[in-house]
Amino acid sequence: MPTSRNHQPNQDGLTVPRLLAELQTPKAIILWSVPILLTIWVYYGKQAHFKLLENTQEHDLYSTLYEYTAAFLLMFFIPALIAKVKFGKPLRDLGVQMGNVPEGIRLTAVVLPILVGAAWLGSADAAMQAEYPLAKSTMQHLDRFAIVEVFYLLYYCSWEFLFRGFMLFGLQEPLGTVPAILIQTIPSARALRPSWPELPLDTSPYEPARSCIPPCFTPSWALPRTCLSPCGSPKLHGAKIQV
Repeated sequence: MPTSRNHQPNQDGLTVPRLLAELQTPKAIILWSVPILLTIWVYYGKQAHFKLLENTQEHDLYSTLYEYTAAFLLMFFIPALIAKVKFGKPLRDLGVQMGNVPEGIRLTAVVLPILVGAAWLGSADAAMQAEYPLAKSTMQHLDRFAIVEVFYLLYYCSWEFLFRGFMLFGLQEPLGTVPAILIQTIPSARALRPSWPELPLDTSPYEPARSCIPPCFTPSWALPRTCLSPCGSPKLHGAKIQV
């Protein structure tokens, strides 16, 4: 006797085992782990959350180092561990590689002076001076200032890896290049402007022409630091973004 249509088992229905299996796929892990990592950083890893040594003159130095270190652990170390252990992916596949060095030097030689000049003109703005540098006590100590800048470089590497490496490259194969770019833009822009102040939105989250580690040395990091880049911007090449 044929089974009634109303009583046929739903082969496409969502079951707990199927849901758990879906949550363990690489694309799902990327999509649920990034919001968790960013939430931890925004609510527990920022400068304001460092309560130790509050009564010392160097508190802004230590709190800044705390923020950058937290970013490294949450944006680079943990995602890299997931990629290596869970996905079995070499970090090179997520953009951790040198780029086209000659092309990068040529590009930087043209762009960097323009951007540094623009940044210098804007440095007199009261809002900029109130915001940067985060560790203002280091301005009178060159060695401390250098330490903060090294940690900032580490932070910038981590930021680029999480969004342009772990997310963009990680989602590019299962979802496609354009969806991967658009998806990583959302948390990147939100984390960049958590309170949405009336400031021009940094366009870096919208740039597909970025790799993960090399951009730390590009004008985005170097605007107030005049640090030259050893690599070029990645290019869309077929289905992959390469430098």
